[in-house]
Amino acid sequence: MKHLLGSLLLLAAGTPALAAESIVVNGGFESPWIVPNWSVYSSIPGWTTTWGPGIEIQGWGALEGGQVVELDSYGPSAMSQHLPTQAGKTYRLSVAFSPRPGVRDNRIGVYWDGALVSTLEGDGSNNGGSVWSRHSMKVTAFRTGTALQFADLSVADGVGGLIDDVRVVEEVPTLLVNGSTPAYYNASLGTTLDGTQRQFPLADLASGDPLIHGSAEPNLSPVAPLLGNWLSANPLPLNPYWSAPRVIPSTWAVNTETAIVYELDAGLTGMHDVVARFGVDNGVFVWIDGRYMFGALGPGESSSWEYNVSLGDLSPGKHYLQILREDHGGGTGYVVEVKGVANEAMSCQPNSGQFTPSGGTAALHLLHSATALADGRVLVVGGFNRGAELYDPATGTWSFTGTPVSTHRRHTATLLRDGRVLVAGGDGARASSSAEVYDPATGAWAATGNLGTYRREHSAVRLADGRVLVMGGTDGGGTVLASAEVYDPATGTWASTGGMARARRAFTATPLADGRVLVTGGLVDNADECLGFNCLASAEVYNPATGTWSSTGGMATARGFHAAAVLADGKVLVTGGGVDGVTSAHAEVYNPAMGTWTATGDMHSPRRRHSLTALNGGLVLAVGGYDDSTGIHTSAELYDPNARAWCTTGSLGQDRYEHTATPLPDGRVLITAGFSNGSSYTSEVYGLGGSR
Repeated sequence: MKHLLGSLLLLAAGTPALAAESIVVNGGFESPWIVPNWSVYSSIPGWTTTWGPGIEIQGWGALEGGQVVELDSYGPSAMSQHLPTQAGKTYRLSVAFSPRPGVRDNRIGVYWDGALVSTLEGDGSNNGGSVWSRHSMKVTAFRTGTALQFADLSVADGVGGLIDDVRVVEEVPTLLVNGSTPAYYNASLGTTLDGTQRQFPLADLASGDPLIHGSAEPNLSPVAPLLGNWLSANPLPLNPYWSAPRVIPSTWAVNTETAIVYELDAGLTGMHDVVARFGVDNGVFVWIDGRYMFGALGPGESSSWEYNVSLGDLSPGKHYLQILREDHGGGTGYVVEVKGVANEAMSCQPNSGQFTPSGGTAALHLLHSATALADGRVLVVGGFNRGAELYDPATGTWSFTGTPVSTHRRHTATLLRDGRVLVAGGDGARASSSAEVYDPATGAWAATGNLGTYRREHSAVRLADGRVLVMGGTDGGGTVLASAEVYDPATGTWASTGGMARARRAFTATPLADGRVLVTGGLVDNADECLGFNCLASAEVYNPATGTWSSTGGMATARGFHAAAVLADGKVLVTGGGVDGVTSAHAEVYNPAMGTWTATGDMHSPRRRHSLTALNGGLVLAVGGYDDSTGIHTSAELYDPNARAWCTTGSLGQDRYEHTATPLPDGRVLITAGFSNGSSYTSEVYGLGGSR
């Protein structure tokens, strides 16, 4: 009666396998087993019909296992399961949903303890098979035992949406920080801030302790030399006023302020619902990765857990929690605790994720750059004009922003610690105006110090101390360069640093977790591709502390116009760019601790001039590119570091190479312009689908 015509899986990428700790019975609807048939039941293991004709099991088009449930069999129906929840506990409820192929109206209500918590809906009119997305929500048990119900809310036509892989897992927070956690400590501030602003009252006010909640971010310029670069996304190394990591004292000198930097590890998958709570006598100001979150003063005792601060979600890897403690008399005290819930590990699911159009640029951007700004917008610069545009992910729209001093192509654009963007070199620029800085706060461009060596096709990396390393590329005459130089944003000047052992262009430069920079491969001539004899397998590492380069293990494959991405564990994945054909599908992983390379699974398609982007949850997205054997790609694929293998994902709306791929704050990826048989004015956004 309701045979599905196959399964086109476009689910939320990185959907985890059915979690062992799920408290749902038969969440994959694998019992009773009826593949390849279908049948309607009043009850199945774990589930009971609460109203309507019954629960229809379909033996086709499943996401997980071999079967799915439809709740519009002969008419809308509902089913429920009584779950063994514990009162007061928080759970993660997740379900995979697909519109019924060929059906417009697909709506399924999700009810937790009788309350509607989500409506799954979609139009399957143009779908030739199931198109899955995962939907996830946080729920709380108000009593021991909770009813979970799914109900069809669509028109009564005997065909409706599909659900699969239902899971309910208790959310157990991980302790990240408490009173015994070592952190960097700065007790040199003294009373310098006292009286400078209302957040720092003078000591022993006769009027008593002030009470300030929701305080604006304080102005710390009076103590800037003592604090240094502590309020940045990666503040290490800190200046000499800071201690090495130590247990933070719960009391400190009365009437003074002290600063703390905790290092948080969000693991390989990242965390959500991260919360910091404090008891402080008298005040506390809180930043995460340099972003101001909270500030308050109060007269309460430090043991009372006065303040609960939501830090939101943390992407995989390291983060920095910056704390300023305030006291204005009477005594000091401090207690702290930070907890977060680890995200579920992601794994490849074939044909997962999808690209959606997201507006067109007004100017032509080819051989351009795209830079994620601190506020989440994306700055696109360059091409065959002096235009610059901003993409707003909240609205999916583009707008012009100022006029650069010069035209730039094959340049670099680097986000500085203070939120500005350094644009350096490239075709179109002149040696006398080779670098400039964009200020997102004003939308204005300003010239800065010129490169010591005019260059294009180079690479740039922001170092841990905020300076910018630029290396390689070609000069105005086409000579391939080995030289390198460093830009100091504080002075707006460039200084020469040690040069690479090999001159390179079309290479990758990747910052490592320990502050060094890894350079791989590249071409030694001006060819458009790696021909074997003109490309490098060698790799080098730059040490900012010494300003020198050293050779590290060489790759198995010589590469140029390849791509690199940092994995969640700090290793570096390098793909493509070999001699066209099979070699250009090879991938390798670099281990910075060992200085060695290991072969990993080949991509499904050979690629060069493609993009490679690390996603939240640990997967890596390879998009587009070119190979003589295939032409320009519309395809994309995902790398699973745990499986050391690739799986296909949704395809681009048009073929592209030399495009840009920029991570957005919500985990999506913006794909912009590039060479194409279609329009070079378009952009697309890659999303994993579903919701948290």
